[in-house]
Amino acid sequence: MSGTVHVVVGAQYGDEGKGKVAAFLTMERTIGSAVRCGVGPNAGHGLCVTLPKGTREVECRHVPCGFVSPDTSLYVAPGTAVDPVVLRKELNALDKLGPDVRGRLRIDARCPIIETRHREAETGGSYLHTQIGSMVSGCGPLNAERALRDGDVRFASQIEELSPYVTEGVPRLLVDELRAGRDVLLEGTQGFGLSLVHGTYPYVTSKDTTASQCLTDAGLGPAWKIDVIVCVKPYTTRAGTGPLTGEGDPTVKDVREREIRPGVVVGEHRRVGVFDPDLVSRALTVNSATGIAVTNLDRIRPEDHGKIRRVDLSPPSREFLDGLEHRYGIPVVLVSTGAELRHTFVCR
Repeated sequence: MSGTVHVVVGAQYGDEGKGKVAAFLTMERTIGSAVRCGVGPNAGHGLCVTLPKGTREVECRHVPCGFVSPDTSLYVAPGTAVDPVVLRKELNALDKLGPDVRGRLRIDARCPIIETRHREAETGGSYLHTQIGSMVSGCGPLNAERALRDGDVRFASQIEELSPYVTEGVPRLLVDELRAGRDVLLEGTQGFGLSLVHGTYPYVTSKDTTASQCLTDAGLGPAWKIDVIVCVKPYTTRAGTGPLTGEGDPTVKDVREREIRPGVVVGEHRRVGVFDPDLVSRALTVNSATGIAVTNLDRIRPEDHGKIRRVDLSPPSREFLDGLEHRYGIPVVLVSTGAELRHTFVCR
């Protein structure tokens, strides 16, 4: 019997807690391999985890959040851009916290490389930075350059600094895992509303952000058994420019005060709007969601902080979860009520 491909993606504009959900699933479902997919280091996942040197806040822009499981292999998908400077800083930070990451991390030889010229193309008064709200990571210019096929793009196999981690054929390694009956987790980045194909164009990222794109990034076809978990918050946040439903609505005014943690890459506080049922509906449909992970319940209902049973949640929170299942016909399978992994529970 083959293993299952678990895909974690966001339904809104990022910051839906995908990293925490991916980390939790890695521990809960005994994942053999965790794979970072997505555009590249323009998106980061923050999670609060217990490590050999204590419970710490960790920020991952390249390393899959599945690193929390010591027996899980870690991969960067061939479709994902890599910035060696960002990766070096990230690995050095993780070294200080104690987990063995370097020995388990492998980067596909085909990963395109972000270089100085790509980052510089987004700085200053560039259109991407001032009008679109780009994160100045260089991902957009790299993807544009690659699409033009001018031959200047370099790949991981050409970067000496990455040689200890580079491997040929991450897709083949993942297929071998699946055929051996072990599960694989694909960690998506950003959110559905930022998809180049399905999002609020032109205020989007430089690639699609759906589960299908994660499969493409990793080099896996659609014939495997696939479980798609779509992460949803009971309100909506967005960094930078672009439309945001219900921004400034009185029902979310207090969320802004509690939403004090800037995004991992954004470095600024996010705009806050109301829950957008139409956006979430499209996200669940396009992603072929098999389950919903509801996160950040405690941000809008502080009384639910740390609760780990659905029956113990406040009536408004239980009503919200029931409403999601009734409206969309998709089960809520995970709920998060706080920053730490222990503040997460399985619904069914």
